[in-house]
Amino acid sequence: MKTFDFDYDNLSGISLMYAIPISSFYSCIKDPIQQTYQLQLGAAVNIIDIPVYSDDSFSFSESQSVEDGGDLWNVSVSGIIPKRCQLTESLMNILERGEWLVLHRDANGTIVLSGTTDVPLKFTHARTTGSTGDMNGSQFTFSAKEPSPSVVISSLPTV
Repeated sequence: MKTFDFDYDNLSGISLMYAIPISSFYSCIKDPIQQTYQLQLGAAVNIIDIPVYSDDSFSFSESQSVEDGGDLWNVSVSGIIPKRCQLTESLMNILERGEWLVLHRDANGTIVLSGTTDVPLKFTHARTTGSTGDMNGSQFTFSAKEPSPSVVISSLPTV
């Protein structure tokens, strides 16, 4: 009989996030023996490290559905980039106009690659100055409808 094997320490949220442009992605190689994936990246200067708050403002969700063409996974990685300012404006412009893969590590240490070169994720956001109790910044989402689920990566890649 097959059964799920896991520990009972389960934390929510994301602890690390990188936006990877299609041009910086080389390959995602599967080890058939270990059943693990290894990511190979290049052009680190084009990869955007998105700072992550240690609260619940960052999240990943992936829902499967069956459509006329087959299985479909609706992928969403979201968070907040605080405080609109000149320093962040150029990176926001790059994110708005690019096609992305997103590498993120959840609070349990699992590293996940979302998006593909065939169907990259799109960055969308909404800016607000906030009000009492709200944060000034950009609430963002990387999303796409993918033909396959996100992939668990064995370790963070070296660039």
